[in-house]
Amino acid sequence: MNSNKDIEQAMQRIANKLLAAIRNEMWNKGLVDTQNLLNSFESKIQGNDILILSSAYLPYAEFGRGAGKVPYDFPNIIAQWAARKGIHLNKGTYVDFGWAVTQKTKKYGSARYRGDRQPADVLTQPIEDIMDDTIQEEFAAILAERLDDLFT
Repeated sequence: MNSNKDIEQAMQRIANKLLAAIRNEMWNKGLVDTQNLLNSFESKIQGNDILILSSAYLPYAEFGRGAGKVPYDFPNIIAQWAARKGIHLNKGTYVDFGWAVTQKTKKYGSARYRGDRQPADVLTQPIEDIMDDTIQEEFAAILAERLDDLFT
């Protein structure tokens, strides 16, 4: 048994479980629209660390956007989102809606940021749920073998 390779494989299995749990959490919290953000998640093993990487947009999806500057295409992004969601507009177009949301966001921040909507932290719970048990499961056999090698 090659212990270093076993450890690397165990870490990759842990990373895969984390990615699956994070993606599931995103579905449960309704943060999946075009799936671009969902598909941006990836893992990397660096030494003894598991890195979970995602789009720079993740914090805005989870916790909202503060007042101030917004991306130049924000009105179009909001208009396209509203159209995909089938939001019924009493008057105006989706572009008008996108512009209005952009102006409100610039002035006050997004609803999630202002606290009108619950933050959608998609990382903390999956990490807490998986890490302790999974690490113990994955490394118990490796640790037992290494201890056997030391004392035999």
